[in-house]
Amino acid sequence: MVAAVRVHKTGGPEVLTYEDIPVPAPGPGQVKIKNHACGVNFIDTYFRMGMYPSPVGMPFVSGNEGAGEVIAVGPGVTEIKVGDRVGYVSALGAYAAERLLPADRAVKLPDSISYEQAAAMMLKGMTAQYLLRRTYKVQKGDNILIHAAAGGVGLRCGDGGLSGFDVDCSNPETSARLLQAFRDVLGPQIPIRWGREPRFLIPYFLVDAPVQGRTFSFPDGEKLQLMGGQ
Repeated sequence: MVAAVRVHKTGGPEVLTYEDIPVPAPGPGQVKIKNHACGVNFIDTYFRMGMYPSPVGMPFVSGNEGAGEVIAVGPGVTEIKVGDRVGYVSALGAYAAERLLPADRAVKLPDSISYEQAAAMMLKGMTAQYLLRRTYKVQKGDNILIHAAAGGVGLRCGDGGLSGFDVDCSNPETSARLLQAFRDVLGPQIPIRWGREPRFLIPYFLVDAPVQGRTFSFPDGEKLQLMGGQ
């Protein structure tokens, strides 16, 4: 039996229950991982509240990201061995001391990456990668707007080869923290500006629209129109 955080019914934080659960031996194509760290992400609340249906039914172990040591491998697993350090992103199951995982979801970690680093960056890094390289392939000279740039995905986008930023924010204190965060990642030469006018440049790729950032919410159709269908 190992410790885990499970959800038996959807709802607020009060539905998270700390309990002991069994973790069986890995089956074909699976590995068993002793988690050393797990990522805490906003998407976890979507599953907890029922906004995203659980792919494994009820109850489920919360958490979508983690890193740990492989302690057993199932039949047919050849690329991963016992003792490997791995990170992963997989729908649910991360908030546990041990878990089973499809072997093809495990990513071997280099010695220079700690368990904590891997568990904190994989989901955000994958999100930034598809936004900057697949949803829209950012080219040299492109101007992009990163919403909520002080968050995990925003910082990883800033770490993805962008050379500088103009940041609009109505709160100078927030802007200063954001500037420092970007400087920590990219270095000191980052332009920043802020003001209290209710006008921001929207949306992402070379398309401008005046909006009030704190009170304006885009309907889906307007999002697509402003983003050129992206």
